[in-house]
Amino acid sequence: MVTPNEHASYLPSFANSYKEAREYFLSLAESRELQTTSHLNPNALGIDEDPLYCDIACVNRSDQRKCLVISSGTHGVEGYCGSGLQSALLETGWLEPFYQDFSLVFVHALNPYGFSHARRITEDNVDLNRNFIDFANGYAVDKAYEAFRKEVFPQDWSCSDLSQIEDCIRRYIKRHGMGQFQALMTKGQYQRADDTYFGGHAPTWSRKVWEALCRELVAANDFIVHLDIHSGLGPSGEAEIIFGGLPRAQNIRCAKDWFGENVVRVPAHADSLSPEVSGPLATAIDAITERA
Repeated sequence: MVTPNEHASYLPSFANSYKEAREYFLSLAESRELQTTSHLNPNALGIDEDPLYCDIACVNRSDQRKCLVISSGTHGVEGYCGSGLQSALLETGWLEPFYQDFSLVFVHALNPYGFSHARRITEDNVDLNRNFIDFANGYAVDKAYEAFRKEVFPQDWSCSDLSQIEDCIRRYIKRHGMGQFQALMTKGQYQRADDTYFGGHAPTWSRKVWEALCRELVAANDFIVHLDIHSGLGPSGEAEIIFGGLPRAQNIRCAKDWFGENVVRVPAHADSLSPEVSGPLATAIDAITERA
């Protein structure tokens, strides 16, 4: 149980901007003697015209060929929560018992553009957690999504306002239910670049950084556990461990053995807040190895 006074001691870990969060995270990584690599985003600048980086900090203190990866900022603005938790973990030393058996890797601000600009998307207007599909064969037009958007999206955005959009959403939910609304709205779509939850037409810069790291991790380890920190779903202050990888029975079993049989939730199942989504980031490791 964390007391209110203990909560107050963690507040410095939660920053007021991407720049402040990055500086604090890097200072902690340096003070703990972590090996740090910084990847500059060449395609965008921050909200104050400052450069943007995804920073990877490692603790390599194990010869067990096992690795725990904790990433933040996949959905840009959610990096405020993710960075705060990463910094708090470094500050408190809670993960030090893992060092004997695991290497630790912190991936800070995988989508630094969204973090800096307080947006969910990358500089390409892409939802990074829908970007991990095979683009080689193109994409099929999703007829169900097209029918959905005709009911929910305004025909002319220039003449619309928030109340009009909310009315359309309420009518849709009344006709079809909240489950269908959430599934079609958030699963990811690839035909309309200006719509929400756009998965892109090609791999983003952030995806390339992540996939390069995945290849390094798989080469160096026999077993990988990945936690990607998000925020936004469910009641305030509550947490759900959502299994985000490919639905392999042995991997789901392993996750439940680690975190608890009744704690891990599988998307689109009745006990999960999350619907099934297309092209999630966690599948990148699964595409290389079955040992994650």
